[in-house]
Amino acid sequence: MLKKYLSILAVFALFMMIAPLIALFRDSSGDKQKTENKGERVTVRDHKTGESFELYLKDYIKGVVAANIPAVYEPETLKAQAAASYTYAVRHINSDTALSTDPAEHQAYIPDNELKSIYGENYSEYKKRISEATDAVFGEILLYQNEPIAAAYFAFSNGKTESAANVWGQDIPYLIPADSPHDINAPNYQITVSISAEEVLARLTESDSELVMPVYKTDWFKIAERSDSGYVTKVAVGNKTMTGIQIRTMFDLKSTDFEIVSEDDQFLFTTKGSGHAVGLSQHGANEMAKEGKTYTEILKHYYTGIEISSQ
Repeated sequence: MLKKYLSILAVFALFMMIAPLIALFRDSSGDKQKTENKGERVTVRDHKTGESFELYLKDYIKGVVAANIPAVYEPETLKAQAAASYTYAVRHINSDTALSTDPAEHQAYIPDNELKSIYGENYSEYKKRISEATDAVFGEILLYQNEPIAAAYFAFSNGKTESAANVWGQDIPYLIPADSPHDINAPNYQITVSISAEEVLARLTESDSELVMPVYKTDWFKIAERSDSGYVTKVAVGNKTMTGIQIRTMFDLKSTDFEIVSEDDQFLFTTKGSGHAVGLSQHGANEMAKEGKTYTEILKHYYTGIEISSQ
């Protein structure tokens, strides 16, 4: 059962890379015409083919939920994800930003025909779980000062979520640190990856041609600063200073809570958590749901000071 659970998580971990939320932070305004109970029809660009397709907003949200969170999670967790995904999408639509299936731009999305191959014999059950959760909260939007929020979410934290200011350089009052203690028990909470010193040097010098590294490899990296939540914000690298996000991106690390150790001709990067750590922790939300918390309680825990309204 554990292997099956871990394999499901692994599929969805592919979609949980850090996403630049530039368009997400634009001001949103305007109303859209509703069609029946599925919402408006929206246009989505398939980043793999470059072609666009249309579908009802509710069906789009179901594909987003399926792409971004394991269907085996608790119903209240799936509802929280659906409400966050809906809010995320509406914010883009209201700011006239085209939707895309590229998780590096917007939200990952999986069409129904691909879900059949991913879910296999569990397709009917998992599809039903996602559909019921989305149907239950469709039209409920997360607001801060009467505006749809930038509803960021990620896999799991180091035990505490991070401030948006430390990740995207912008203070956002509802995206501030929140305790998420259950995350430390998530599968693969702490992992170590090994990268050769030669490869490390190649990636570093490619990023900055003026970088000068010390003779001894043990002096190549020094963590200079961490945020209040424990994530690395500054790293001394040779004669330069880099951000934790730069290091995470450069070496494809799971999070910015990391340690770096030189061992023989290798560097060991040990991380805690998975994702950018801002907003809703999906694993933390699921553990809260197991304890009996509702989706509204979960959302208000991770998004500070928000209101939930039905459109």
